[in-house]
Amino acid sequence: MARINRESKTRTLGFKNSLHWWIDNENNVFKYLIDFIILFIVMVSVYITVEEVSSKTPISSTLLKINSMLFYFFLAEYIVRFWLSTDFIDDVKEFGIFRAIFNKVKWIFSFFPIIDLLSLVPSIKALRALRTLRLIKLLRVLRLLRSIRFLKFIDIMYANLMSINKRLPEILYISLIIILVIFYSAIFVYVIEKTNGSEGFKTLGDAFWWAVVTLTTVGYGDIYPVTGIGRFVTGILMLTSIGIIGLLTAFLTTSISERMEKLKMGQIGNLDFKNHIIFCGWTYTSKIVLDEMKDFLKSTKIILISRKENPEYHGIIYKRGDFTELQTLEDCNFKACSKIVVFSEKLPGESDKMVDIRTIMTIFNIESEAPKVHTISEILDSASARIIKDKLKGDEIIYKERVDANLIATSIKNPYITDILYELTDSFGQQIYTLKFSEFSDKATNAEEIKLKMIKDNAIFLGFIRDRKSHLNPKNDFELRVDDVIVYVRDQAVV
Repeated sequence: MARINRESKTRTLGFKNSLHWWIDNENNVFKYLIDFIILFIVMVSVYITVEEVSSKTPISSTLLKINSMLFYFFLAEYIVRFWLSTDFIDDVKEFGIFRAIFNKVKWIFSFFPIIDLLSLVPSIKALRALRTLRLIKLLRVLRLLRSIRFLKFIDIMYANLMSINKRLPEILYISLIIILVIFYSAIFVYVIEKTNGSEGFKTLGDAFWWAVVTLTTVGYGDIYPVTGIGRFVTGILMLTSIGIIGLLTAFLTTSISERMEKLKMGQIGNLDFKNHIIFCGWTYTSKIVLDEMKDFLKSTKIILISRKENPEYHGIIYKRGDFTELQTLEDCNFKACSKIVVFSEKLPGESDKMVDIRTIMTIFNIESEAPKVHTISEILDSASARIIKDKLKGDEIIYKERVDANLIATSIKNPYITDILYELTDSFGQQIYTLKFSEFSDKATNAEEIKLKMIKDNAIFLGFIRDRKSHLNPKNDFELRVDDVIVYVRDQAVV
């Protein structure tokens, strides 16, 4: 059995891969529905536990049956997650039995598995006294909050908090004033009220509580001064709070607004993203590419570098700048990204030759500083394509005129074939996918065996990629290696 493809953007072949896709793969859009269903079941379990612990009489037989069913559900879920946590058999083959066991034990003692295990223990009859431990299942909400969407929200909040740094001295100064006002007003009113026999302020803690709720304009009314001086101080405190809290709010709002405006204008500093994708250039083509990648955007950060105005495309980060300059690429942490796509961005007055020169300069900088980063470049002239491929060792080149010419020539020779070709490169229907051979099989296999297995899985084997070169429709007796990448066609809905 091959290892689970834990980084897969789509559901891959095999039962274990499919199970991982639905339970643990953050790239699956519908995985969050599973999380919400499990969270709902957790809430039902917690409700039953609270009823069982707090009620003086035994709970109903219906609730007991539901509780028993939930126990088996959580037990099954724990076993499945335990099975998916590591590739035990592959670890034994590659690292030995002790390393394989260590990986499993390491998973058991990680945060979420411990929560799941502790919440299962009280369901055992001999350990019923510990049933309140089931309440810790509420911590499983953290598993849901760990999702990609929530992390993107955290990224936005973090960026906003970082923008406050420039205003930090002023904010600290205002915060110090607030603390001093609370401290001295609480002390003063406490002494005045206490010496005049008021029973409202029994302790100094009551006075501090009164000062906080008054300054924040909450004013619960549970504690209040009765003396004239105490009420006068309260009035002063309330008037002061309007100015102080308003000033603090203004500082925070201004800082965040300035940060958002800079983001909109593309004036961003150094980004420390990893495994992101960089788009160099905003064109009609780059917009279509993003439209085709809408599902992909949910799990991958994409940075757009352009000399044009911010297109304000939802889901991407815009940086205004010249992508031919190395510093601009470094600001986007290009050495840690997974792919860089260079589009033929054309400004008014620029020739096709100048656009290609800019593309060549960009690819040269990338290949010189980060040769392991996968590059895809759009080229307008065939001579430029040869320079990038042969001299700069660019990974992939899209020569638009050649693509158009080949498509038209193929249509002339084979009428009505264009719909098939379009569907293969579209976001819907049958599409072309790649799969690491090691995820398909753990030993070398000939092409005929792969074709037969693909047919059973309702897929079509097209070819393979080896040493950065693609090979189409190999002969049946051709032997594929473990380090090859399989290319196949399959319906996206079941991939």
